[in-house]
Amino acid sequence: MERRKRFALISLVLMIAGCTPTAQVQSLRDPSVQMSSIAQLDGRRMQGLWHEAAGFPRQTGCRPATVGLTIEITGSDCFLPVPRQGASLAVSGPGRLTAGNGTEYWVLWVDADYRTMVIGDPQGRFGGILNRDVNISADRLLAAKRVLEWNGYRMTGLVVAD
Repeated sequence: MERRKRFALISLVLMIAGCTPTAQVQSLRDPSVQMSSIAQLDGRRMQGLWHEAAGFPRQTGCRPATVGLTIEITGSDCFLPVPRQGASLAVSGPGRLTAGNGTEYWVLWVDADYRTMVIGDPQGRFGGILNRDVNISADRLLAAKRVLEWNGYRMTGLVVAD
């Protein structure tokens, strides 16, 4: 009889475990909204240091950092996925860069003077607003936020760097 109780208890635990939902990564954007990268991107003008001005934190307690874009990407992994040692970048389409680890970065917008840039991905795994200076002007921040919204990003989780 003891054996039957143990078997019933184990069966119950396994049934409950089977019903527990698995954790899924929540997309930052509405996938039904079509997303597009910019057609004209001057790779030379986008090279250099950018500061994370706003984005969707990828981990608790992360702090925005400086992002380096040349033929590779470096940074903190706060708003944009950046491998610890950086990753080489290759142009994979209009306004699209692919890192050596397969991560694709879509440039959604850059202002005419290459002072502010919006980067994201169609799956909504990340999104960020980069700026050449530590402080971003209010008008360019607003424009960058609207670009994220236009591309289906849910703005509730957006954090502006202080």
